[in-house]
Amino acid sequence: MILYITSFRNSEIIGEAVEKSSQTIMDTIVNDRESLVELVKTKLSQLQSPSHLLIDIQALTDTDDEVLQAIRSLRMVYDDKKLIIVALEREKGDEFLSQLFAMGIYDLVTKEDSEPVEEIMYCIDTGKKFKD
Repeated sequence: MILYITSFRNSEIIGEAVEKSSQTIMDTIVNDRESLVELVKTKLSQLQSPSHLLIDIQALTDTDDEVLQAIRSLRMVYDDKKLIIVALEREKGDEFLSQLFAMGIYDLVTKEDSEPVEEIMYCIDTGKKFKD
């Protein structure tokens, strides 16, 4: 099961990828003003059910540091969750993405990915590894 948070701008791309994937959609949050920090604080127990959590960075109001801290908190509690980060406005090598990679989050989709729908589907169904 997958829970995904997406911006209005990327909702079609992400929605299409999730629909085509092998995962059942548990919940969808489409919003341009979502706080991952608040979601983790107030709904942490609800995040137990989905096996996948997909986060579109453009949907969040949090700073990069706040997002990183929220993701660290999620990883501490739910280390077995697959986290997929969609950052279509960022390039590989970006400091924020580098920090996510250092945390072991390899399922990163950036603006350099020419086919974002297929890339997101790959992250959901197969998942990237360190070498990818």
